[in-house]
Amino acid sequence: METIVIEVDDQLAEAWRNAPTSAKEAIRNKINISIARELLKDSSQAYSSFLNTLRSEMSSAGLTQEELNSIVRDE
Repeated sequence: METIVIEVDDQLAEAWRNAPTSAKEAIRNKINISIARELLKDSSQAYSSFLNTLRSEMSSAGLTQEELNSIVRDE
């Protein structure tokens, strides 16, 4: 993974700093999927590859297929 920086509202930044690790991880997953959908939308193969990589990483971290599916559907 690589880090990128995005600007957010001050109140949101404070809420992020105070959020539990589990909530931050769930939000990171949703953001990753949202960005991938937007930036890879012209290439279904690239988006599919991204999801497969994410699925593998999340599986290694203990996330179930049902949890990943839920994150993908949340959009």
